[in-house]
Amino acid sequence: GLTDRLVLTPLGIEDSTTAREAAARAHRPDAGPIVFLGRFSDVKGCQDWWQALAALARSHPGARFVVAGGLPDNPRAERRWLGGLRDALPADVGARLQTPGWLDPDARAALLSEAGLLVSPSWTETFGLGVLEAMLYGVPVLSTRSGGPESLIQSGHNGLLCETHDPAALTQCVQDMLRAPEWAAALGRQAARDARARWSWQAQLPELLKAYQQALVPREGGLS
Repeated sequence: GLTDRLVLTPLGIEDSTTAREAAARAHRPDAGPIVFLGRFSDVKGCQDWWQALAALARSHPGARFVVAGGLPDNPRAERRWLGGLRDALPADVGARLQTPGWLDPDARAALLSEAGLLVSPSWTETFGLGVLEAMLYGVPVLSTRSGGPESLIQSGHNGLLCETHDPAALTQCVQDMLRAPEWAAALGRQAARDARARWSWQAQLPELLKAYQQALVPREGGLS
């Protein structure tokens, strides 16, 4: 049958000097910005995060936020999403919120190097490469239980998981991290260790090569 011939090899992530240097520093949500990074859409949980962000901006006047990404192929829809975010926020949020748009790789690396927390509020994710990238940089991550990230994060060990479709849960988890920034930084440090040990290409390559080797072995009764 197919099941005895099917081999699944997970994705890996490329390490870098920038990521290693960032992982060596403490990332605290009370010191660095709270970051959303990705496409704007319902399935990415943007509306949930807009609500949570507005509540956090009111309850934590010292918190800073970055909403990066957008819809580079649909600037009109991107403006609508950002307009909805601005409408939800308190009028005095001012410079505490940055919306730098879609980032190139260098700008993305710079943002992750200074981030205090990454929030991934998606309703569903097939893998969660953005989550893994933040982990590699040592950034504490709060993700929803949206599929792929559940294979990356052990809640309370190397990040936090909360339920999807729940702005109040997102708000509460961020508040927990803001109230215990050293704990949050420790989650980020563990995330960086786990990302390198389990998900770097160095760690994944042996399994990938093994799959190719198995594919090259002729099977009895198979095609040559």
